[in-house]
Amino acid sequence: MTPDLFMVQSGILQMEQEEITTEQKSLLFKDAYLYLKAGGVITRDFWVQLNQISKLIFAEANNQLQTERAVAIGMSSQGIAQAAEVMAEADGGDAKIQLVLDGMMNRIQDRLSKQEIKVS
Repeated sequence: MTPDLFMVQSGILQMEQEEITTEQKSLLFKDAYLYLKAGGVITRDFWVQLNQISKLIFAEANNQLQTERAVAIGMSSQGIAQAAEVMAEADGGDAKIQLVLDGMMNRIQDRLSKQEIKVS
């Protein structure tokens, strides 16, 4: 096996290295996954320069990412709480906090209205 540009530029393999270890494959997978998750795109020119191992690693990383997205869509379709949970990765938990605050405000307003006290 000859290391390709992806393997060498990632700093995980050396150009003269002939074999790839399981640990190195794992690190390459992580790099490919993070690249795709960040919105990276594999052009045809880049793809044809990859060796078979790198192509398989990128394919598996893409499969993992697509599976996670499908699960997130499924979870978010179950209700607002699950949607907020899915959004937490993108917004740092702001939607979850807003959901809790909205719930607290609704309970306060309900209690106040039962006591016939007006909220201004």
